[in-house]
Amino acid sequence: MKEKEKDTGAPGAARASRSREPLLFAMLILLGVLPYLNTLGSSFVYDDDFQVLQNPYLRNFHHLKQVLTSSVWSFRYTKIPTNYYRPLMQVQYLLLYQIYGPLAYVFHLSNVLLNALFLVLLFAVTRRLFRSDSIAFLSAALFALHPIHTEAVAWVAAVSDLQLGVFLLLSFWFFLNLGDAERKRWWTAPMMCVCFALALLSKEPAIAFPVIATAYLHFFADDRASTPLGEKVQRYAPLWIAGAVYLGARITFMGSLVPRLQRPRLPWGQAILSSVTLTGDYLTKLVCPTRLSALYSFVPTTSWRDPAFLAGTGWIVGAIFLFYLLWKKNRMAAFAIVWLPLLLAPALNARWMSANVFAERYLYVPSVGFCWMVAAGLCALWNMESVKKRTWLRIGFSGAGVILACLMAERIVKRNADWHDELTFFRIIVEQNPNNATAHSDLGAAYWNVSRTEEALKEWNIALQCDPNNIFAMGNLGRVAVVQGRFDDAEALLRKALKIDSKHSEAHLGLAEALAGQGQDAEAEREFRAAIDISAYDWDAYNQLANFYATRGRIREAEEEYRQSAQIMLNSDVLDGLGDLALQRNDMTEAEKYFREAAEFDSYDHHAHYELSLIYAKSGRLADAEREYQLGDKVDVGTDPLAKQAKSEIERQRGR
Repeated sequence: MKEKEKDTGAPGAARASRSREPLLFAMLILLGVLPYLNTLGSSFVYDDDFQVLQNPYLRNFHHLKQVLTSSVWSFRYTKIPTNYYRPLMQVQYLLLYQIYGPLAYVFHLSNVLLNALFLVLLFAVTRRLFRSDSIAFLSAALFALHPIHTEAVAWVAAVSDLQLGVFLLLSFWFFLNLGDAERKRWWTAPMMCVCFALALLSKEPAIAFPVIATAYLHFFADDRASTPLGEKVQRYAPLWIAGAVYLGARITFMGSLVPRLQRPRLPWGQAILSSVTLTGDYLTKLVCPTRLSALYSFVPTTSWRDPAFLAGTGWIVGAIFLFYLLWKKNRMAAFAIVWLPLLLAPALNARWMSANVFAERYLYVPSVGFCWMVAAGLCALWNMESVKKRTWLRIGFSGAGVILACLMAERIVKRNADWHDELTFFRIIVEQNPNNATAHSDLGAAYWNVSRTEEALKEWNIALQCDPNNIFAMGNLGRVAVVQGRFDDAEALLRKALKIDSKHSEAHLGLAEALAGQGQDAEAEREFRAAIDISAYDWDAYNQLANFYATRGRIREAEEEYRQSAQIMLNSDVLDGLGDLALQRNDMTEAEKYFREAAEFDSYDHHAHYELSLIYAKSGRLADAEREYQLGDKVDVGTDPLAKQAKSEIERQRGR
């Protein structure tokens, strides 16, 4: 109580507190921004490629309805249900993409700024709860420099955790204002509900907030004894109503509360045991953030004798004991213990979690409770009489704190580099998880995307050694076999992958190509259609089917598929394909128009440049032909046979 009296007990203290607010906010903003500045040089990695670069929903506002009423993966997997309903993430992506385009640093900058905003809000809310500038600043500073939060800020796809944090704290701020006559306004309750709704649309753990608000008002608030029950209910009832509306909307839009159990074969008994183990793992990482990783392998806990389960049990018993001690001495510090498990609970059920059952980003908002406890404890220690009397002891504490803060900031800066690019990202994951098949498969894809074929094949084969049923490695090796003309091998691999997962659209596409290569056109067409049926917004699947039709002289059907692709997301492959079809009809004017649009859409499209060069050369426009040839030659990697044709045609026209 002395700390509270010191900070807020007198008008002079209140004025001093307000006068130093700008400085404290500026320091927190710097703490939130400076350690993450090097993320601005990072590219899109992992899910970012799909959610930003290959997401047709971001190309215009035509898909806003789908964004608001479907899962975050609906654009890619139409027939495969997922558990993630996070429309606010896609709305932010949509706005950034429409304003700035696919510039990675803009998306990274938005994460950094959201993190800084979260720290300011954390300071404001903490000061209201603990009535102490010291605890508020220390909590926010500890949060800013804790390495466990690196993933949430450095990875573009983790923006939903940042959004959840910002809107949850805003909702809590307005909730606290409902009990403050000086701050309460007519719009306080509506704003609380709006912010809570935005938190719900950011990420699922927000659903725990009505429970937190109710527990706070009945058991922890300073006015809990003097506030009538009816008024308490009036304050938090709108949150429960908003939560119920959200659950109804989620069930309506997604078909059920949890559309897909990721591990349906995991028995409930093991799931419960595993939740205890996971709790221990999370608390261990909070207290000792070492050996951090973007991917943690999950092994279900099968027995209560498992050392990891016993460790988790120890953490839980310790937390309960600490809660008991704080209940009488520092009720608000006890509230911090309630905050953490309630917001972490949705991530503890392995049955509905994704491949990453344990992930550091899941701690971004729950760890606020940990920061509150540590800050309150340190401030209590600082204000102990025995410490006050020993100046040297305070100097020692301060020096140790500064050194620790510098070490934590350095750890964040260094770890940000893990998300610099896909190769770096997956190399580090493989180093940390050498027996994880998915990690090897993803690294192989990263190598393939930069034309390092041998290394890609090596990683995919290692993936199959780790897990003979890894469908991603099978699918990738099958597609490579198609490219190499080994259609029998490709068919065997891809059929095996589809036997494991019949909804793997990429395997259907690869199998279609393998069958087409063997002249089995009818069956190939069925496989193309199967892929499109699974991923109705996969524009590349339409392009591949269009190319299949075009090579078989089915021009009208090819045009239809290209136009379907363009409706989803305009791309240079569509424009090139339509241009090629116009050439087959000998319509040079139409062909020139499409190739010109393709070249303007993608200046690296050497196919369009060479086709334009040929068209211009044949029509006698040699200067234009030469220009287009040179533009194509700058980016051509020697794979386009049109280069030789264009050059020969230019030389032939000059010789006339």
